[in-house]
Amino acid sequence: MLFFPEFMQAMIVALMIAVPTCAIYQRAGFNPMWAAMLFIPVFGVFFVVFHLGWFPWPNQQNKQAGE
Repeated sequence: MLFFPEFMQAMIVALMIAVPTCAIYQRAGFNPMWAAMLFIPVFGVFFVVFHLGWFPWPNQQNKQAGE
């Protein structure tokens, strides 16, 4: 019975991080559903940071091709 409040608190915090991350993914040109990786315990945040930091952004490639 005591597990439920902690679980809900963790979900609220995860949503507070996932919603802005969806916006970042959308502006970068990726599918915003990649932000769902945040719900993977421990490794989700590292994956999102790695993905945004090391993969080429699709909208950045479009800008370079248009110049």
